Amino acid sequence: MPKVAFGGYIYSPNPAERLLLVDKMLRREGEEVAPGLVLERLLPKAAIMNYRGYRYRVAY
Repeated sequence: MPKVAFGGYIYSPNPAERLLLVDKMLRREGEEVAPGLVLERLLPKAAIMNYRGYRYRVAY
């Protein structure tokens, strides 16, 4: 699994306005943040990540 550093986040009820700071870059839901690692969904205090079919939750 690629190592990434999570920073701040912006959560909104509107999915188009949700952002997560990953390795000093703002990322949106559905984006690949590292090779094979996709930010699937942002929750109020966690992110759902998917690495090659393996889904996991990262709390922040």
